[in-house]
Amino acid sequence: MVRPAVEYASTIWDPTTQNKIKAIEQVQKRAARFVNNNYTDRTPGCVTNMVKNLKWESFEERRKTNRLCMLFKIQHDLIDIDRHQYLTPNDNRTKGKNRFFQERTSTDTYGQSFFPRTIRDWNNLPTTVTATNTVEGFRAALKACSERK
Repeated sequence: MVRPAVEYASTIWDPTTQNKIKAIEQVQKRAARFVNNNYTDRTPGCVTNMVKNLKWESFEERRKTNRLCMLFKIQHDLIDIDRHQYLTPNDNRTKGKNRFFQERTSTDTYGQSFFPRTIRDWNNLPTTVTATNTVEGFRAALKACSERK
């Protein structure tokens, strides 16, 4: 599957404030109205139902998936980012295998940046997801995990 360049940028540029997230999600909702050619229905939740019927995952969820896939690639040396500089393995006794040390941050700016935020999400994944060996397998396991929720 070919991914647009916008999706690669979304791993780094991933807003955390609700007003910015909502603004981006509005783009998808306008697209759902366009695809369904339905501009008249104004009942509450109608556009959300259109998005669900189209089986589109939210942009927020797509960005999270892309961030986690980027971390997977870094962990497995599939891209040229030195994992030893950014990823410190955590103690296996407490949280299971394939977990990373999550340093404490004193500012929201750094705490919501790529590595702290993505490591937090990574450490919350089941071991069955983080133990996969390929990007495709990881993406499929991640999708199956999110569908169960």
